[in-house]
Amino acid sequence: PPRSTLFPYTTLFRSVGGLVRDRYAFTHGLVRDAIYGELLRGRRVRYHYQLALATEHVHGDSIERYVNELAHHFYMGAALAGADKALRYCTAAGERALRLLAFEEAVGHLTRALEVAEAFGVADQPALCDALIALAEAQNRAGEEAEANANFARAAALADRKSTRLNSSHIT
Repeated sequence: PPRSTLFPYTTLFRSVGGLVRDRYAFTHGLVRDAIYGELLRGRRVRYHYQLALATEHVHGDSIERYVNELAHHFYMGAALAGADKALRYCTAAGERALRLLAFEEAVGHLTRALEVAEAFGVADQPALCDALIALAEAQNRAGEEAEANANFARAAALADRKSTRLNSSHIT
């Protein structure tokens, strides 16, 4: 669809995304910052969450292509969405960055996954453990050895607690 039907203020946005032209960005960072700064926090969270759901719905058959956008919007909208989708997409974006050898980007995505998991709680504890291991691996590859070792230890402690709970539940 033409930009004019998508956005009433067409001078604020430009098409991006190569040949497909299916993404939009602000024409300038200052425009983005000015508009973003005027929105109340609750409205920003709601917009991010709505963008995440719409992106997930429209591009459900090609999620890998949009995983960074989904990670960003679910992370920013986690107060509404809960942590599970933010954790899943941030982890997927981090793993994708690892495959592309973009280690610092992977560390960023995986750090956000853990931030949202710790802030809002996560139902899927094995996914949290996997995210810790992925973050530690990314940090190790990015040359952040001390941070990597600390996160490997956190993952091991989480797995050990889970294992202890499972073993004690089978004792009669």
